[in-house]
Amino acid sequence: MARTSVLLLLAIAQCALSQVTRGPCHIQSNSMACTRNGYYEMTQCTSKDCFCVSANSGLIAEETRTGDSRKIPTCSKCHLFVREIFSSGLSLSATAYVPVCDNKSGDFKPIQCHPARRECWCVDTKSGEEIKGSRKSSANNEILQCAPSTGGKNGRFPTALNGKKIEYPVAKETCKKGVDRGQTCSGKKPQVMYYFDTKHADCFAFEYLGCGGNENRYVSKRECHSTCNLMDMFSCSGLVESKGQCGAVSYHIELPPTLPGQTTQTTQKPKPECPDGYRCQMGAFSGFCCNIEVEDFYNNEYKPTCANGAKPHVDNNGDWDETRLGTSCSHNFCPSNKKCQQGALFAYCC
Repeated sequence: MARTSVLLLLAIAQCALSQVTRGPCHIQSNSMACTRNGYYEMTQCTSKDCFCVSANSGLIAEETRTGDSRKIPTCSKCHLFVREIFSSGLSLSATAYVPVCDNKSGDFKPIQCHPARRECWCVDTKSGEEIKGSRKSSANNEILQCAPSTGGKNGRFPTALNGKKIEYPVAKETCKKGVDRGQTCSGKKPQVMYYFDTKHADCFAFEYLGCGGNENRYVSKRECHSTCNLMDMFSCSGLVESKGQCGAVSYHIELPPTLPGQTTQTTQKPKPECPDGYRCQMGAFSGFCCNIEVEDFYNNEYKPTCANGAKPHVDNNGDWDETRLGTSCSHNFCPSNKKCQQGALFAYCC
């Protein structure tokens, strides 16, 4: 269905092509590689790294940078779609639709518009497929709001992820610092390390270049967790605010008879019920009513599958094997024989 929709849009765009023209990319005045028709090559490389750009504008998707000029990035479907539109070198009429790609990830922006028709609609940011029932007229000043979508369940982020979040306490203030790869230096080789991410309250892999950076880096995921996580700290996935505690264990108190006719009494502590759409997620000693859609979404993201159906690269943490996860492919944390794939929340090595 998604492939059919994208092919249809591509056909419409190409039907709107009129005459041969030169694109905005010129070898003499631009450091980027150009096609023979004057548009930007989708994959660009410098002496330091490679990355993806939009063929019609040359805008760089920063998260696609590989950090190595020998590594070719994986470009998004949006970039592929735009490249196909401009591959013939023909100019587009004013009525043609050209998708807009995100400047960070390169994926489709969640809101796409057709200026000539004065319409906007929501799309799945990975596939570009239109979200049914989302199209609105910009001529009537209709407000369009799109939930972020990245190919998760129904192609969309759970809306609860946009709701109220809790502030996750950490054992050390340095754990709140963002990931910092540092810089290269003589005598030091880059290595994969782990940092604590306060957005997901978990530790993720990144490539440390050897010098500089900050204190939020650890040689193993286990060290990261033991340093930054408070003992027995527990929260709902995505730090989404819970609907209260749950899962309390029933208990009874036996009172010895002290008065004539009094018998042993048993008191039952009420067990809170979670509201619709929530389930009890248990920690070490207590539980919280957590949003089911968010919990399922995170569970799926923590168990990714490569595009070819294979299992991602795993690390042995002593007692078990665990998928090596990062938050962005730009952190260059994969082994040299693996390629990074970006999921909805996390990146992994295939």
